[in-house]
Amino acid sequence: MVLTARELTASDVQTWRRLRQEGTREFPLAFYPTYAEACAFDETVDASFLEDGGRFGVFDGTECVGIAAITQPSFSRAKHRAEIGAVYVRKRAHGTGAADELLHAMFAWATDRNVWQIELHVAAADPKAQRFYKRFGFREVGRIPSGIVTEQGAHDDLIYVLQTALTPNGLKDPSLA
Repeated sequence: MVLTARELTASDVQTWRRLRQEGTREFPLAFYPTYAEACAFDETVDASFLEDGGRFGVFDGTECVGIAAITQPSFSRAKHRAEIGAVYVRKRAHGTGAADELLHAMFAWATDRNVWQIELHVAAADPKAQRFYKRFGFREVGRIPSGIVTEQGAHDDLIYVLQTALTPNGLKDPSLA
């Protein structure tokens, strides 16, 4: 398996839609939209979403086996931050480094934009995902009670943050000491 990650464009809209729909079905606690909602998204809106940037796919040859998204606020006082949305990797690609490739691609994207704090939510009921993010240095900083509500009830989300060692002015962040 030879994995490569790249930023997706509007020409990848069908791939994005297919994997997002699959992800909402396979890992419903990792996504805010339900499977039905993911299927109902307008294709032209999805294509525009991809053109905005920060949406990535990881490929085994020509087959996309995972997707992820990262967004950066447009406000000047929050441009040091970015948020990773749901990361989805097909089950057959678990343990291959596909998710690592997606994260590295998003880290590079963030670095190019002078982002030094990356945030995400992870299901409290998903210890595998928690271990994955902790391996990259993310730390839990809070909990969102009832972060999502499904037919099975309310599910908490955990808030994770990763800060790089240097702030934009080049000084070491004292909270990381």
